[in-house]
Amino acid sequence: MIDASAALREVTLEHERHVHKVAQEYQFQMSIVADEIQARMVGALMSDNYVSIVQAKDAIDAALSLGSYQRVILEFTDKEVDRELEFFAKILPTLPVEVNYSSLDADAISSLVYFTHKSLIDYGKSVSAKLSRTLTAVAFGYRKEIAEEYFSKEIDKLRRMAPLFAFQLMLTFRAIGYSIFSSSDAELEYSYYGGLTTESSRNFCKKLDKRQQPMLMGGIERLQSSMPNPFISCGGYGCLHWWVPVGYA
Repeated sequence: MIDASAALREVTLEHERHVHKVAQEYQFQMSIVADEIQARMVGALMSDNYVSIVQAKDAIDAALSLGSYQRVILEFTDKEVDRELEFFAKILPTLPVEVNYSSLDADAISSLVYFTHKSLIDYGKSVSAKLSRTLTAVAFGYRKEIAEEYFSKEIDKLRRMAPLFAFQLMLTFRAIGYSIFSSSDAELEYSYYGGLTTESSRNFCKKLDKRQQPMLMGGIERLQSSMPNPFISCGGYGCLHWWVPVGYA
């Protein structure tokens, strides 16, 4: 890990605390959506009326694809991209290199919003499709006790979305950095920084955390990772590391 300045360490820790706090806040909102969907589910499973079950299926599908779920995601996306930009404005003066904040363009912001919004919306749609298929099966006589157990598992996933929100925040944070740093006039060297590397951490993070020699952007992009663009994805789901410019090539 790099020997970071006190100011950089403090802003990084502040950002990590922010990520956890925001993820918990939106998980709470998502639990309200889960309650709404569960109420519909219980009503459907208590009914023997085909029309009522189909209506419940349509209501659940609407809640996940268009309604309450999407409202939470839109709020998350709109607020958090702006907040991540604010954090980068605080981070840049603490770096050992000079980087121009204005190098982040409008197209990059749009792509960040689209990526964060789309991936979370797609998750809701996948849950909706699973619940919809199960309720359709119930309408045609599928055993309700099996359906209820399956529903409970899927709804519990909605109640435990904090890691997914945190992951999306870190992707946004690192993508902003990528946009700013990669457009710098100077070729920069980077070190892997932030997060807490333990025995249970991924090998990708352990190796880079111990690495003494900084890397150029091209070398980072060629690293073997489970996800595309290791500069943005870093160690993958749940990773809080990021690449910090530490000098000039």
